Amino acid sequence: MRTAEAAATPCALRHDLIAVRLLAPELAPPTSAVFRARDPETGAVHRVDWRAAAARANYEGKVREWREGVDELCGRLGVDLLDIAMPRGAADAERALAAPLLRFFRNRELRGGRA
Repeated sequence: MRTAEAAATPCALRHDLIAVRLLAPELAPPTSAVFRARDPETGAVHRVDWRAAAARANYEGKVREWREGVDELCGRLGVDLLDIAMPRGAADAERALAAPLLRFFRNRELRGGRA
């Protein structure tokens, strides 16, 4: 987050910034599945059993921390934040992106500036 802050701070001082956070369907963990993942940095293989409430709670906590960190950073810098939930299917991706962006800018225009 520090790198994002270092990059955004001078821009936010001179420009009207809007952050768009794309929310992938994977941010909500499945309720019943076993998943194997390889850590790209260490090569270690981890097994996650999503049936375990503790595993889901841990993951949801990390997602919540990430979202709160981005919310806090945008608030501190005065950057507008737009969340867009992405669909699973590629066929709906264009509509999923376009509709919220158009709505955001229409609302912004009606308010006479920043959303």
